[in-house]
Amino acid sequence: MSERVSKRTLYAAIVILVVMVLGQVGWLMVYRATTADLEGRYAAMDKTLKELQTRILELQSRISDEAFAGFLAYRHWTAITTRDLNGVMSQYAPDAKLYWLGCSLEGNFTDMPSIQAQWKRFFAAQPLLCMNVSAFSVTIITGFHAGFTGAVVNARVSFCCPNSTYTALGGCGCTVNIGLVYMLREGKWVLVDEWWAFPPRWHPYIRY
Repeated sequence: MSERVSKRTLYAAIVILVVMVLGQVGWLMVYRATTADLEGRYAAMDKTLKELQTRILELQSRISDEAFAGFLAYRHWTAITTRDLNGVMSQYAPDAKLYWLGCSLEGNFTDMPSIQAQWKRFFAAQPLLCMNVSAFSVTIITGFHAGFTGAVVNARVSFCCPNSTYTALGGCGCTVNIGLVYMLREGKWVLVDEWWAFPPRWHPYIRY
């Protein structure tokens, strides 16, 4: 009788032990599965976070470039209104080009001496000017030309004569569609193309 009890007890103990072992194995499998799932989720979240950080940095750089290109454009136009020849010429790249379309000073000026001569003609015929800028936009283009980043500034600029009714362009209040093309070269933004189009003429970078 005692032998049967001891066998039954042994069998029961073995069954309990097997159940306990299986339970531990099952718990470990669940734990490993849960850990793997959490690690996968964490890796996915970490990847998304890094992508967002990269995108934010790109946007910050883009916004900064747009703001600076806009600032350069306004400084260029301000130099024009005050007949500051050195200020106007200071932004041009050595290979810059200036195009005037639809007025008595129309022409294509493809080197620095001819660009400077054009502005001298314009300033000689003009008093100090004021200006009003509308339809202003800046577009940053990565890989614009030969791998360089470019910025295209478009604006409709109305020049006026605050102290005179005279202008060589046919009366105060002339409106010009202007396109400025800047390029980032060796860490510096330089003006490579400038278009002055008097309505109804237009320029190739026009956006309005």
